[in-house]
Amino acid sequence: MDAVLLTVSELVTNVHRHTHSSAQSVMICDDHYLRTCVPAYLRTCVPAYLRTCVHDKSGDLPVPRAAGTESRGGRGMPLVDAVADTWERS
Repeated sequence: MDAVLLTVSELVTNVHRHTHSSAQSVMICDDHYLRTCVPAYLRTCVPAYLRTCVHDKSGDLPVPRAAGTESRGGRGMPLVDAVADTWERS
């Protein structure tokens, strides 16, 4: 759950900081895998497939940037990359 909170927080913060628009976050949980592949006694503690999407009104795609050692920004997308199984910009 910490990875989900970190990812959504970072993406929503990026929307506000770089596009100056509102953000919409959508989370989709698919428990089909849980119901078919995980024993019943584990179903409450095994996370299901979770897809998190954050949308903004900007037509520009986010551009990850390298953070310098003294930089106050530029570390968010590497954090997302580190904790997410996969991610994409569209």
